[in-house]
Amino acid sequence: MSDSSVIIGIDEAGRGSLAGPVVAGAVLLMPELEAHPLIADSKKLSPEQREEAFLWIEDNCTYGFGIVEGSEVDAKGILACTELAMTKALEMIEKNYYSYIRYY
Repeated sequence: MSDSSVIIGIDEAGRGSLAGPVVAGAVLLMPELEAHPLIADSKKLSPEQREEAFLWIEDNCTYGFGIVEGSEVDAKGILACTELAMTKALEMIEKNYYSYIRYY
C-alpha cells in the first residue's frame, strides 16, 4: 500500500430484519490507526467495548452513515438499498473529509 492510500471500513445493519431501515456505517482509517485494539469486528467486542469504540471513532476518525427507510426497501429491494445506504455513508465521509482538509 502506498503512503497516500486510505482504508475505509464499511458495514451494514438491518439486512436480516423483515421490516425497518437498512443502515450502513463507514470509517476512514489512517494507517497509524489500523492496529488500534478497538478497530475490530464489532461482533468480537463486548457491549462495553463497542460503546468505547463508538466514542473513540467519533473523536478520532472521519466517519459517515447512510440510512434507507423500510418503505424504500420494500419498493427497491434489499440489495439496492444496502448499496444505497453504503453510498450515502461514503458520500458523508467524502464531505466530512474535505471539510476537515479545508479547515486545516
